[in-house]
Order: sequence, then structure tokens, then C-alpha cells
Amino acid sequence: MKLDVCPIEELPPGHVKIVYAGLVGIGVYNCGGTLYAIEDRCSH
Repeated sequence: MKLDVCPIEELPPGHVKIVYAGLVGIGVYNCGGTLYAIEDRCSH
């Protein structure tokens, strides 16, 4: 699935943005210029 989140300038390195794909929260992280996305939930 592809989901447009925001312009890359709005997510500088070291920041995170939470977005929703339907009912699923997704954390999008910029870690040193590389983007990662994981489900926004506690795994404990």
C-alpha cells in the first residue's frame, strides 16, 4: 500500500509523524534521511 504522508521537508531527520490508513495508525520516521514506517502500537 502506498500512502502520501507529507512533503519530505515537513519530516526532517529525527522526527516522526503519525498518520492513519483507515483505522490503523502508522508512525513514519526519518532516521538520518532514511524513512521507515511501522504500525503505531505497543508490542508489549
